[in-house]
Amino acid sequence: MSKNSYQILDLAALTLIATAAEAVDVFVFHAFNSLVYSLTVAAVLGMIAIYRWNYWGLFIAPVAGAAGCLTRVVLGMSVTPGTWLAYTVGYLGLAICPVWFLFKGKDNLNKDWLFKLGYYFSGYLAIELLRAACQIGSAEFWSAATSYFLFDLFNVGLGLLIWIVACVQKGLVVDMNDYLLHKVDAPSSALAREEIKNQYQLEEMTTSNNALNDAALLDGGTLSTEQLRQMDMRLRKEQKSGPTEFEKQQKQLNEYQEREQHGKREN
Repeated sequence: MSKNSYQILDLAALTLIATAAEAVDVFVFHAFNSLVYSLTVAAVLGMIAIYRWNYWGLFIAPVAGAAGCLTRVVLGMSVTPGTWLAYTVGYLGLAICPVWFLFKGKDNLNKDWLFKLGYYFSGYLAIELLRAACQIGSAEFWSAATSYFLFDLFNVGLGLLIWIVACVQKGLVVDMNDYLLHKVDAPSSALAREEIKNQYQLEEMTTSNNALNDAALLDGGTLSTEQLRQMDMRLRKEQKSGPTEFEKQQKQLNEYQEREQHGKREN
C-alpha cells in the first residue's frame, strides 16, 4: 500500500469514527431532552488527525460537526445558521494547532507534556472563540456565554482524558510521515530488537537447537554467543580426541601400499 493510500484510509477511518460518535452523542442527549448540550469528541479526534497528518486532518472535526447538525435536523430539532456555523466553521479554530510544530518538532513534542497540553488547550480555546464569533450579535451568543460555554467545559475535560490516553499509546499520536518512513527504512534487526528488548529471547526464535538462529542472522550473518560457544566446544572436543576409526584404517592402508611398493623395488 502506498503512502497516499494509507493516508486516505487513515483519515477516512478517523472521519467515520468522529461522525458516528457525534451522531450517537446528539441522539442520546436528545433522548434525555437536552436541547443545547451534548458530549462531543470531534475536537480531540481532529487534534489527533492534525498531529498525524498536519493540515490534512483539519477537515475531520468540521465534517463531524456537520454530522451532528444533520442528526439534529433528522430528530426535528431547531438548527439555526449560527449553530451550523458554530459546529462547522468553529472547528476550523484547530488550524492553530500546527503552529506548535514550528517551535518544537513532533519528536521532541512527544516527550514534552507541557507542549502536549499547550497543543490541546490552545486548540480548544481557538474553537470556543471562533464559535462565539460565529454567533456574536445574536441571542444565541448570550445563551452560549451563560449556559453552553459552561456546559462545554465537560467536553474539554472529556477531550483531555482522551488526549492523555491517546498520547501514551504507541503509534497513535505520532507524525505518520516519519512513522511510515521509519517502518520502511529501518533494518529488520532494529525492528526485532525494538520489539524484543531481551537479547536472549531472540535465541528462542529458532525452530530447533541445532538449526541456525534466524534472529542472529538479522545482524548481518553473525552467530549468537551460545552458538559460538557450542561450536568451540565441538572443535576442542575433536582436537582432544584421537584419530577416528576411518583415519586409523586409512593410515594402515597407506602403510601397506608403501610396503608393497618397497618390496617390488627390491625384487
